[in-house]
Amino acid sequence: MGLVKLADLRPGMVLAQPALDRKGNKILREGMTLTARHFEVLKAWKVAAVDVQGVDEVSLEELEAKVAGQAEASAQLREIEARFAGADDELRTMLRDEIKRRFLKKVAQG
Repeated sequence: MGLVKLADLRPGMVLAQPALDRKGNKILREGMTLTARHFEVLKAWKVAAVDVQGVDEVSLEELEAKVAGQAEASAQLREIEARFAGADDELRTMLRDEIKRRFLKKVAQG
């Protein structure tokens, strides 16, 4: 499973998770095979990305390895870790990891 931006979706892709609007309302159900019409619906509801089957998500460790040695990126990662110091519950840990993942993807893409 992996998040795919709306612009990168192709007909025939299958949703791994339901597509939700900004308020968490279900727009399309899990397992749905996407068509061009679905893309219009997602765009109308301002859905930026959906979780699609068959797309592998890169691990945090792999992303961190890609930016190893970049001083500015390392400093930003330390700042993220500092902001979540003591995060011992699952929700905060998930939030920290998602912030790190998005930051690292952005750095890795240049």
